[in-house]
Amino acid sequence: MKTAIAAAAALAALSVAPVAFAQTATTTTTSNTCRPTDPCYDAVWSKSIANTQRIDGTNSILNATVNTTIGHAADTVTAAATSIGNNFKAEGRSVESLSSNQVFQGEAYATLNAKIGDAASDVTLNSSAIANNTSVDVAQAGRIDLNQQILNRDPSAVVNAELGSVGGDLTVSAIAGGNIANVTADVANLSSNQFAHAAPLNAVTNLSVGTVSGKIDAAATSIGNSLTVKGF
Repeated sequence: MKTAIAAAAALAALSVAPVAFAQTATTTTTSNTCRPTDPCYDAVWSKSIANTQRIDGTNSILNATVNTTIGHAADTVTAAATSIGNNFKAEGRSVESLSSNQVFQGEAYATLNAKIGDAASDVTLNSSAIANNTSVDVAQAGRIDLNQQILNRDPSAVVNAELGSVGGDLTVSAIAGGNIANVTADVANLSSNQFAHAAPLNAVTNLSVGTVSGKIDAAATSIGNSLTVKGF
């Protein structure tokens, strides 16, 4: 599945991508004195990272909406609407301990409405609403502790698309994600807690298309709890 978020608008190529982020944190750990070719590179560089993100209350609303009408596009068309509640990303060479705590009790909505007469090339339309997202990518880790919770709220992603003709491939997707965690590390100890309480996830794709010269990939995906671990 192709998912793209670009930023350029013209008659030949249109890209519209409003993104609503409530809380986002990125941690990058690097060493200024130790390069991969140095003897010290294999030594464990101790560092502790602790992340806490919380969204709660009835007024905690994330809303990303795209409404686009295109008569003729001479090139590719890419449009995306994305809402992410708590987003944490950590990258580095090695970390002794890392903990992340995300609690979501708000509203996350992503809606993409697209009407396209004809497009000469590929068309990619995506709507994504995610409550808690964690990404950890380190070479070595002593301990990683992840906690993600959704309480009584519902991420919702909707795509409504009406297309005449598409000269290339057509990719349309709606993704509603609850607790998403991806860990890539040579890790000694890993613990993960993902909890969703009374949290419906809604992903809807409504597609009407005349003719498509290439491939068609249309999907609606709801994910409650997802943990992917690799690299050990």
